Amino acid sequence: MTRSRLLHIMPETHHVQIDLVYATDRNFTGKPIYKAQHCLLLEPAEAALRKAVEISHGASARRSGSSMPIVRRKRRRCCGISFPDSTFIAELGRYRARAHDIYIGEWSADYIDPHSNAQGFVWNPDNSDASSYKMLAWRNAWDIPQLTKETNAALAESDTKKRAQMYEKMQREVLAKSPFVIMFQKVSQVAARPGVTGLEVGPINDLVSYRNIRKQ
Repeated sequence: MTRSRLLHIMPETHHVQIDLVYATDRNFTGKPIYKAQHCLLLEPAEAALRKAVEISHGASARRSGSSMPIVRRKRRRCCGISFPDSTFIAELGRYRARAHDIYIGEWSADYIDPHSNAQGFVWNPDNSDASSYKMLAWRNAWDIPQLTKETNAALAESDTKKRAQMYEKMQREVLAKSPFVIMFQKVSQVAARPGVTGLEVGPINDLVSYRNIRKQ
């Protein structure tokens, strides 16, 4: 398997501002943790960043010299992307109020069933601001009455094979037409020292079990 290279992200090559607070004293420790503000991304992530800059700023904005900051936020576990113009800042509150232009976040299933994802991405029974059903499709004002019907039908379908086909059809439509762009898939690694047995790690947090752990 070919490994992706790590690429340097620099303001002059990527039209971004680098602000890694752990390379400064502006973090919760009060002192620099990193020796330098080096920002590196794997090749696929670097390509996605270039595309994000292109979408968010457009060619005319790049020519004017504006740039997108990359911020390593305090006490956060991942890099975030924000915008210098306050009218474009997609804070969580603005996202929940459907007042955002673009929002970069993460999503994971709540339980082991395809409906956990389908309900989030392709179910929006009421697209009005007064809706009581504020899932991801509603957050992005994606009015999808037909996909909502299909989601309800797939949930009620008892034939496993037919149900899988229904979800596959909806997934293809989401990838082709939805306002969502799936950028990355998180991979978690778990290690145990020699002599430790019985650790059970499932695909979601609720299915991680420590009850059978033994140490020799």
